Amino acid sequence: MSGGVCKVSVIIPSYNHGCYIGEALSSVLGQVGSNYDLEVIVIDDGSTDNSVDILKALHGSSVVPFELVLKSNEGLCKTLNRAINNYATGEYIAIIASDDLWCADKITKQIEHLENNPESELCYSNAKVFGVDVREKKASKYLFSGRVKNILTLYNFIPAGTIIFSKGLYDTVGGFDQNGLLLEDWDFLLRASSKTKFCYLDDELLLYRQHGESAIAKM
Repeated sequence: MSGGVCKVSVIIPSYNHGCYIGEALSSVLGQVGSNYDLEVIVIDDGSTDNSVDILKALHGSSVVPFELVLKSNEGLCKTLNRAINNYATGEYIAIIASDDLWCADKITKQIEHLENNPESELCYSNAKVFGVDVREKKASKYLFSGRVKNILTLYNFIPAGTIIFSKGLYDTVGGFDQNGLLLEDWDFLLRASSKTKFCYLDDELLLYRQHGESAIAKM
C-alpha cells in the first residue's frame, strides 16, 4: 500500500472459549489509530460451550460493529481460510485466538512499520505470556527472507498472534494448509518466508493466555 488509509481485516476464530472470547473481542474493537480502517470477523467453529450465546449477545449490543459467522466444526485451518476467502475485504489480515489479547496500539504500530518497510508483506512482534505462567515470549529480529527461512526450518520463533500480512501474500502462498497440521502457523510462515521479507517490532503487542487448554499447554 502506498498513500491513503488501508483496511485491516481481523479474524477471530472462536472455539469453546466462552470465558475468554469477550475479552479477546474487546481488545480488538478497542484498537486505536487513524492509519487504517478496521474490519472484524468473528467466526465460530461449532463451539459446544456457551461461546455462541455470548457472541450473539455481544453482536447485538456492541457499539463497534463486527461480523459474526456461525458454522459447524471444520478445524482451525479450514475456519481461517473460510473467513479470509469468503468474508475478509482488507488489504491486510491479522488473526487473534479467541483466548488471547492485543495491546491497544498493535495494528497502528504494525501498519506504520509495514509502510516504512515497503519490501515486506508481513510484520511480527514480541509477545508476553500470561495466566498460569507469566513471561515474555521473545521473538527474534531476522528481517531478511533467507535468514527467516533458515531459522524457521529449525523452529518457529514467531508468536502467531502477532503477525499481520497482506492479502496478496496469503493468496500467493495458498492460505493455510488444511491437511490436519498441528502447527498451522509454522507451515504458513515457512511458505511466506520464501515470498517476502519479514519486518519485526521489538514490542510486546500480544498477550498470549496460557491455561489448561491452550496450545502450549497441550504440547
